[in-house]
Amino acid sequence: GQAWVDDASAGQEASWPAAAGLLSRMLRQALEPLGYDFGAAISAAQKADRWQHASEALEVLRVACAGAESQDCQEASTSRGGPGGREPPGGVRVLARSRGVIAVLKPPGVTTEQLLGGVQRLVGPVVSVSRLDAMTSGALVAALGGEASAGTQVVRAQFAGRLTSKHYLCLCSGASLGPLGARAEIRERLLTEDDGGGSRASASPLGREARTRLRVLAAFAAPGASPEHPGDRVLSLLLVKPVTGRTHQIRAHLAIRGRPLVSDPIYGASSFGQDRRWCPRLFLHCRRVRLRDLDGRPFVATA
Repeated sequence: GQAWVDDASAGQEASWPAAAGLLSRMLRQALEPLGYDFGAAISAAQKADRWQHASEALEVLRVACAGAESQDCQEASTSRGGPGGREPPGGVRVLARSRGVIAVLKPPGVTTEQLLGGVQRLVGPVVSVSRLDAMTSGALVAALGGEASAGTQVVRAQFAGRLTSKHYLCLCSGASLGPLGARAEIRERLLTEDDGGGSRASASPLGREARTRLRVLAAFAAPGASPEHPGDRVLSLLLVKPVTGRTHQIRAHLAIRGRPLVSDPIYGASSFGQDRRWCPRLFLHCRRVRLRDLDGRPFVATA
């Protein structure tokens, strides 16, 4: 498939031997590495193409946490849920729930913090391990328990180490991205800055590595497109997988390539007014999230 590659995205790789050595010393000295520590080691192993070591590092953390006797770990480990997709009191819709982890449906226009406040009132303590922009909808994952809970450490390590998988549905406008089924990967380093009105990501050699994979699901003629040049503004429905997790990554990457998301006030300002007439919200939805629960079983949430 088509690929857009920024050669500067290689960057310096973290040292797997150093990370593994640090974890070993912490464990020998009876220190307790946190999910972030294991996540960094897992990420280093992946960059060194040592995928087996990455899986082993997660398993070490999972087994240690699953056997922990702290109250936080017990609370997280014994949390169980009913069928996914139900509508509990308070308007929080639980998509999936398992040992140490829960996924809920986030509506557009609600912040991650606001939604997790409602989740906490429903199920008890939860910790944010992943975020969705306020205007983005879809599956949002949180860890069950407090900051020190088994669920928090295991789920946080997976997000920090890129062992999770997220797929988004989005609609972008611009020139055609190819026939149905066409695939592409955008590799462009992103620098996130605060412009006074919020965060904004832009392409920069000083930015962090960012990779986004996409597949074309459908294409439509954009409202208001020129009859003489209909191909100049096509609406493309995409299935997108961010390999990395940078701020506004999908929105920024597509805008950089001249295909901003529909109704994006930040990265698609030139067409925002026209888009809002027929699409009142940012067209970005987290369709599916995959990871593992505290027992090591696959955990999948679909919205």
